[in-house]
Amino acid sequence: MSERINNIALVSAAGAGKTRALTRRFLSLFLDKAAYPLDSLYGITFTNEAAFEMKERIIGYLDLLISGKPHDESDEDILKFFRDRIPDVQKLARQRKQYLLENLSELHVSTFHSLFASFLSSIPFIAGIIPGYQIIDETEESIIFDRVLEAFFEDVHKDKSVSAILSALLEQQETSLKYSLPNLFRSLVPWLDFLEHLIAAEKTVDQTFIEENRVFKESLREFTDFIKIHEAYGRTKTTGAMNKNLAGFIAKLDDFISTDDEENLHKTIFGIDIAEKSYIHSFLARAGSHAGEMTTLISRLQEHTKRYLAARSDQQILIHLKPIMELVKRFKKEKLHQNVISFEDIEQYALQALRQTAETEYLYFKIGSEIRHMMIDEFQDTSFRQIQILEPLLSEITSVDPRVKSLFYVGDPFQAIYRWRGGSPALFDLLKNKYAGKIEKEELNTNYRTTEEIIEFVNTVLDKHDRVKPGNTGGWVRVEHCGVFGDRETGDAHIRDRVCSIIKELHDDKGFGYSDIAILVRTNAKGVELAQALAERHIPHVSTSRAVIINNRDVRFILHVLEFLNDPENDFALMHVLLSPAFNIKEETLFHLKGKKPTLFLALHDLHPDWHATLKLQRLLDMVYFCDPYQLIYRICTDLGLTLSYALATLLDCAHKRAAEGYDTLDTFLDWIKKAGASIEIREVHPEGVKILTVHKAKGLEFEVVLIPETYWELPSRENNRLLFSYSGDVQPDKLYWRFYGQYFEELKDSEKQRIRCDELNSLYVALTRAKCGIYVLGYETRRGSGFWFDVIEKKTGTKQYSSGIVKEQAAVREEKRRTETMRSISRTPERDMVREERTIYSPTERGIEIIAPTRRERIEFGTIVHDALSAIEWLDEVDTADAIKEIVARTVRVHGRTLEHQEKLAAQLRRILDATLMDSDLRFIFCKDDRDIDFKNEVPIYFEDKQQDIAGVVDRLLVSRDCVIIVDYKTGEEKPEYNTQMRIYKSGVKKIFPKKDLKAYLVYLESKPGTKLVEL
Repeated sequence: MSERINNIALVSAAGAGKTRALTRRFLSLFLDKAAYPLDSLYGITFTNEAAFEMKERIIGYLDLLISGKPHDESDEDILKFFRDRIPDVQKLARQRKQYLLENLSELHVSTFHSLFASFLSSIPFIAGIIPGYQIIDETEESIIFDRVLEAFFEDVHKDKSVSAILSALLEQQETSLKYSLPNLFRSLVPWLDFLEHLIAAEKTVDQTFIEENRVFKESLREFTDFIKIHEAYGRTKTTGAMNKNLAGFIAKLDDFISTDDEENLHKTIFGIDIAEKSYIHSFLARAGSHAGEMTTLISRLQEHTKRYLAARSDQQILIHLKPIMELVKRFKKEKLHQNVISFEDIEQYALQALRQTAETEYLYFKIGSEIRHMMIDEFQDTSFRQIQILEPLLSEITSVDPRVKSLFYVGDPFQAIYRWRGGSPALFDLLKNKYAGKIEKEELNTNYRTTEEIIEFVNTVLDKHDRVKPGNTGGWVRVEHCGVFGDRETGDAHIRDRVCSIIKELHDDKGFGYSDIAILVRTNAKGVELAQALAERHIPHVSTSRAVIINNRDVRFILHVLEFLNDPENDFALMHVLLSPAFNIKEETLFHLKGKKPTLFLALHDLHPDWHATLKLQRLLDMVYFCDPYQLIYRICTDLGLTLSYALATLLDCAHKRAAEGYDTLDTFLDWIKKAGASIEIREVHPEGVKILTVHKAKGLEFEVVLIPETYWELPSRENNRLLFSYSGDVQPDKLYWRFYGQYFEELKDSEKQRIRCDELNSLYVALTRAKCGIYVLGYETRRGSGFWFDVIEKKTGTKQYSSGIVKEQAAVREEKRRTETMRSISRTPERDMVREERTIYSPTERGIEIIAPTRRERIEFGTIVHDALSAIEWLDEVDTADAIKEIVARTVRVHGRTLEHQEKLAAQLRRILDATLMDSDLRFIFCKDDRDIDFKNEVPIYFEDKQQDIAGVVDRLLVSRDCVIIVDYKTGEEKPEYNTQMRIYKSGVKKIFPKKDLKAYLVYLESKPGTKLVEL
């Protein structure tokens, strides 16, 4: 890399240290003698994880420069780099680190979306949105879309012409349109700008088609008239009449001229070089002096045919996609009405705003800082829209001396695999070419991650020239052709078996830990299948190929329980609950019971009140009134002895979040989860085991061993089922074609094939270069071949069974292996219990784990209400406490009060407790900031692992300052010894979250006398 500050486009091969180079650039500026302000340095990444990693590296490298003690060769390079350039770098690094830690808010390392969101929040009106908008996730957006779609279909049913268009578009019956339309909608999202421009020019499109249709017909008429006038050149020698094929050809053209029915043209003139037809070729050969005129007419006809097809394509896009754009319009309008935007919207609105606010000075003024030095990671993954948004800033940066403002972007065009969202390998050179002479290109070709054996294989297969770090040997590559099979199902099953046996060999015989191994797949569906196969063989694994929450068996069981609790007469839901492994009651027993009573639960209650199932269900019913959905789900898990699986943890997270947003009744939550569940993925929390993930999700990661079992797929034939794209360059389409008409442009289809092939080879490069020491590539053959990836590998290596290097036994069994030996799989087979028996769930509180007798219900209810009232308190410094109490009491009574008498009693009880608590000087530090640099959080759920148990609980109030964390828990009633145990457990859990902060824990006994309420552990 260059020693001076220049604008640089750094091409970095896989494993060559892109993030390291970016971090070094950041520190070069941060430590430069020019003393660039910290808030003028901007690092941009694609994921929050990457942003966090870069921040960690910045601080880690500063620590390295301060200590001067490298841990590896990479650290030695960093030390040498800065020591050679900066005198007394140790002292400077110590000073700059202290400044950084004191001004972390000025450390700008964020994602594109975060940066664009800051633009948007500064100029919302210009973007066309209202300040105070909320950014919603995909789940929330899908709920809004479903509602808009329902209303849209109500109108579609009223307009049969629109319904017919959509049915033809999707080749579906009208009844199934609503299930197919969302997929079509998603496939068109990246191209909405093009479609909107086309619709805005609808009149021009119609006029252009009318004109091109007229000119096309004139060209056809001139052509046919010429042949008719010179008919003699088309007669056969045997009959003396016009060639039969030529006559039929002319008849088809005449038919279109008179009727506009273009059906015959699809096989006659569209996409065909008519000069190559034998009867036209014969006509030209005999035309003599008229041959030149005939050739001119053919050329003109071919040109007008292309123009007609292009105009006809635009017209058909309008006809077919105008209803879709109406849906887009409604969707956008509804989000504006709710004042919410999605991450996809952020880019659209930011671009719209910046197009109207080209002056960067105004933008800088609005966001409160100036971007002087921009650093962008993984530049090959940027989209054209993102570059457009940054264009005003990039133009300004490249217009001045790099010592004043500079640009540094790093990436690898061979790892560009996001064309479907607007990316392109050519984007990497776009800026360098646009700002020619202002940006220097540098390269990093040495892969420090991967062994020589793998690099040689990659270079052979993909015609690459990556270099390997000297001495990095000892790896291996295995390409296995696993046989010929009659169908894909049999071949897939064999591959799954082989994957499991390889993992067992690596783990049991070679000493690799399960977490050293990754399985990379192309599709989530294959990932789910492989996860199931590993589960059946009890191989610990972590799959990011997750099913949606609504399809998970644990979640469906909980929802059946909730449906019963919401309506005890719901026999269908209760039947599912009682048949499940949680109760395991036989079906014939239930049918026998049901025949004797109006409802199934009434039968249980009256006929078998002492049954375990009856008691459990009755206890849960007793809790419904006192619990929100989050608490109720937690109680179901504890009362029924269920283990907190990842699916249930995700459901709990959803319930907690929705309760805060108003979905706090069982009925509203059930309604929400039924609509949203299909788009919520089950989240996992970094357990140990074999990693299963798609190639796209593996990008930027590395593993000791990589298995690539999904190589037998065919090269995709299309980028989009409805559209075909025309590129004048390689970055962004300049025109969209309706595929039915675009298919007649051979150059468009050829270009599409080249792009698809390029993208798939890039994906293969990413997959192969995730491995550090070993790769297994598996494939098989059917009548249709071996698949694209395997064919490429076979062609380049010249064999179906490639082997390089020796799989060596590890010198020592890793600690990770010992940890995971006793772990069970995260996934389950259909035969296993409903909830995996990995660990038991334990709550340190009394909530939800004791049988509630009628005499205690009122006390528990009141305790819940008091907690709810206190959870509304923020800070009281600038607030009249009496007014705050009055407002809290009124809100709480409004929510929880049943009758007028109950409301009055509740208000009196709350006022008494709140007055005594909030006016107590001993408790002021809990509710007042008093100029302290401190934040608060109320009702904080915590989960953590302790001695193979999942600990779950809720901290009533958490106070977090720079050096200390204070845990506060409210108690009604008298002191109990178990409360101290509960708080000790809370402290150990919070310590895992804030390991470097001091911890204090307090119990507040709300009904004790002032001065005696506070007890510190």
